[in-house]
Amino acid sequence: MTSLSTSSSSTSETIIPTTLTGPPVTNSAHHLLSLKLNETNYLSWRTQIVPFLRGQKLFGYVNGTIVCPVPTDVEAYNNWQQQDNNLMSILVGSLSAEVIPTVHQAPTSKQIRDTLQEAYASPSNTRILSLHLSLQNIEHKPDESITQFLQRTKTLHDELAAAGRPISLEDFNLYIFKALREDFKVMIPTLTARLDPLSFSELHGLLVSHEFFNKSALTKLSLNVTGDTPSVNTTERHPLPPSAPPGRGQGHSFPGRGSFRGRGHSRGRTTYRCGCGPNMWCSCFQRNNHTNNTCYYREQHALYGPQSFRPA
Repeated sequence: MTSLSTSSSSTSETIIPTTLTGPPVTNSAHHLLSLKLNETNYLSWRTQIVPFLRGQKLFGYVNGTIVCPVPTDVEAYNNWQQQDNNLMSILVGSLSAEVIPTVHQAPTSKQIRDTLQEAYASPSNTRILSLHLSLQNIEHKPDESITQFLQRTKTLHDELAAAGRPISLEDFNLYIFKALREDFKVMIPTLTARLDPLSFSELHGLLVSHEFFNKSALTKLSLNVTGDTPSVNTTERHPLPPSAPPGRGQGHSFPGRGSFRGRGHSRGRTTYRCGCGPNMWCSCFQRNNHTNNTCYYREQHALYGPQSFRPA
């Protein structure tokens, strides 16, 4: 990752401008630098500020390659002071209220950069130890998405790299696997089966896919199947219309036909919808398994006549 201390040139040659270097800096720069530096987002802030300064040809001011001319060269000196003060305004404007006191005594843009880097990206042993401990003890919280969790681990990884102590991709992946919640640990054998370690973007994509299918897709699929499949009890509670008399496949059994393979009935067993025994007679259906009074369709008999209900 690019540091504010990185030179804008492949050489360490010092540049002494005689005229304004780069286009004038205006107040519109504050709208382009929306992220304010706080105590925890130095890397993100640096990622925002460095490309902007390079695009404006101002990066040499903060890394020291564009130095201040001697005061005797009045025009060049004034031009440099004007540009550097404009740049200081941009840098201070991109700081949060709690960070601004850190740079109260910085007279140039380079000293602002040096102060911020020392405060928030120092390669001290204490800071490096703190970052390592944070990465070792990180946990995937129950209410945290996989993307939020991975972003927290990536921030610690990048801060170690900025402090001059990068960790290998294999070790970084192990920290992630160790901290995953139980519902993600089923993925670990698959993720570790490859010979080459997964990159961060590959690992992120696989875990996000697992999260989606595990929480969203399967839940919706289960609800749809339950809602679209009628139960046997629900079907049994709705009698057939008069135009569709009971026959094969409707859940009735008649003497001479053996058992019936309808829904909700066991094979090889005769059942009777009306609950009557075989020594009965229904004159409308001409069947001896129930009577007229107990016939399931006795109301339709009286309304439409028996001939409409005799099965084929």
